[in-house]
Amino acid sequence: IELVIGMAILGLFVTQAIPSFNAFMINQRIRSAAEAMANMLQRARVEAIQRNQEVEFITFDRLINATDNTYAQAITAVAGGDHWALRTKDSSGNYFAIASRSSAESSPESASVRNSNMDINNVRQSSTLIRATSTVSSVTFNALGAASNIASTASFEFIRYNPNNQPAYQCAQNSGPIRCLRVTVSSAGQVRLCDPAVAASADTRKC
Repeated sequence: IELVIGMAILGLFVTQAIPSFNAFMINQRIRSAAEAMANMLQRARVEAIQRNQEVEFITFDRLINATDNTYAQAITAVAGGDHWALRTKDSSGNYFAIASRSSAESSPESASVRNSNMDINNVRQSSTLIRATSTVSSVTFNALGAASNIASTASFEFIRYNPNNQPAYQCAQNSGPIRCLRVTVSSAGQVRLCDPAVAASADTRKC
């Protein structure tokens, strides 16, 4: 009897812990993807200063199997794209790739998505896929480290894909458990990672 009671209590604890663990894992994936973008934007700024020429950070939706330079030419900018690349342009207008990454790297689907010539929409139904949304498709840093194509601030929102608007997957500012994050870039070139759910003005995480 004691063993049965013990197993029942253990089962209750496990049942209660699963939702919290699921939210924890999703939050970790969101942070991983947001930090990856922030680091890539910082790298774009550093590359622009070091090279003394413009470096473009661009978001896009479709992965292409090609050599780096062909890849850089073929990218079509898409606002809120799930893949990102850094590229430069020579005096003849030819693009040269520096690096590329994907928000899907924070999800189990990353390997199949990253190594295939497919549209990211084909995997957006996944329950673990992290989305990066924005109205901006590119940020261009000049030789002084400023974002020359931004009037004030560009924002990139990182969320857990939630097409059915389930409460368990809503952002914290909407009373959900998921800590959605935001990456911002000012016209001066400052890159910042913040949490839209933080309201306290003294908190450094506040957007």
